[in-house]
Amino acid sequence: MADNVLEIAVALPDNIVGETRARIVEEAKTWLGTPFHHRAFVKGAGTDCQGFIYSSYRVLGLIPELEMPEYSPQWWAHRERELYIESLIKLGLHEITAPPSPGDIVLAKWGRCFSHSGIVIDWPMVIHTSPMHKKVQIDDAKLHLLFGAHELKFFSIF
Repeated sequence: MADNVLEIAVALPDNIVGETRARIVEEAKTWLGTPFHHRAFVKGAGTDCQGFIYSSYRVLGLIPELEMPEYSPQWWAHRERELYIESLIKLGLHEITAPPSPGDIVLAKWGRCFSHSGIVIDWPMVIHTSPMHKKVQIDDAKLHLLFGAHELKFFSIF
């Protein structure tokens, strides 16, 4: 295990995985309508896409507490380093190639790196937030501007 990576390798029974996926989606839905706010993660008050993902997983005890790093609102336009992917891996998630399941995370390449995310409800339906729409909402990722025409990657904690 690398020094800076949290590794959780646990084989969970299918019923536990299914229940946990449902809990992730249920928690994500409680954020619906929360306004967009850069670098925030307070349900009902404000969040960005990273804070929303982090908080939805954290409240369920699926990932460790993490101090959010400083990042500008346009960080995605000025660098190629995959900071978002690095943070997901550090939290114990891994990239998957199979179609995503409920509770998995979708990342979209926006700008020079993967910088927009959502939680899969039932692919292609996702819950996400962005400054464009100003709140957490449900969208069809295949049709949405922030996902549909962009390269996508999927990550799972399972």
